Amino acid sequence: MITTLAVSAETIFESLRDAPTDFEFTVNDSPLAVSEQGITQRAVTKEVNYKNSEGVVFVNHLAYRSYHLAVAYEWKFMGQQDFAAIEFYQDDELIHEMTLTDESRQMASSETRRYKQNFLAINLQGVPLAMLDSVDRINFIKAK
Repeated sequence: MITTLAVSAETIFESLRDAPTDFEFTVNDSPLAVSEQGITQRAVTKEVNYKNSEGVVFVNHLAYRSYHLAVAYEWKFMGQQDFAAIEFYQDDELIHEMTLTDESRQMASSETRRYKQNFLAINLQGVPLAMLDSVDRINFIKAK
């Protein structure tokens, strides 16, 4: 009897991402060194508080799944608080822009590390996913 053992050389990220991507990334139109990228699906939770007319506070917990653009990059002293918006380009034409300053835009990042790899995941809620097939460059706009 011959037994074959399959060995996978995939990384955790390669195993978990739903769609690999091959975008060029820039920051204020300057090249950004990206070592990993892809689209993943994640669980998102949100707590919504509201007060009725009698002053009683109610808390709703919401949960849903959303696609996220996950990126590993190298950039000195840059974290999620440094981004104001993201632009999506096809060739040199801007086809979509989304702000990152709205508190509803969920974004997660590693702590900014000098000269080391950093990580970022951006919730793509509200982004037309079919549009991503036309995108070849994603530009991060730095906050002023």
